[in-house]
Amino acid sequence: MSKDISDWRFIEEHMGGHDEDGMPNFMNQPGFYDEKISDFDTFQDAMTWAKNNPGKAIARSPDGIGYIKK
Repeated sequence: MSKDISDWRFIEEHMGGHDEDGMPNFMNQPGFYDEKISDFDTFQDAMTWAKNNPGKAIARSPDGIGYIKK
């Protein structure tokens, strides 16, 4: 798998470089992965919302943790 040289260079020059695994350093900053993907933590919460919003749907969150409005 080859790297796009222009993206690699831009990250090196303007965004703090890369770690020893080749990942951009900004991805190692606190909070980078903290964004919550789900709207509801439990199935019961999701069902309550769905019952109160006819015509709306819920689905499993993309990360598999919790549920989202669909």
